[in-house]
Amino acid sequence: TEIVCHEWWNYWPLAYLARGEDRVQVLTWDQWREADRVMAPGRAGKTWFVEYTGTTSEHEVVQRLAQDGLTIPRQTICDYGHHELLSILGPAENNSENY
Repeated sequence: TEIVCHEWWNYWPLAYLARGEDRVQVLTWDQWREADRVMAPGRAGKTWFVEYTGTTSEHEVVQRLAQDGLTIPRQTICDYGHHELLSILGPAENNSENY
């Protein structure tokens, strides 16, 4: 499982919590992109993206995955004032598999 984050504030807490988990890798957006990741259907179901809601970072993730022909289920975590704070995108699904 891969977890990808643009922001330092999302990356480091998740990297800390995933420490010692052999099957979980936390990557920065730049690390993920530098690896020239193409979201093939087999990999798509194992990658999650965590971004602040409504940011250019979130938009970039959605746009990049749409280029690969994937739809991305989105869940949000709200703050105490019930404002959307974090978006959790994934796992991505191949558009041809959606009904």
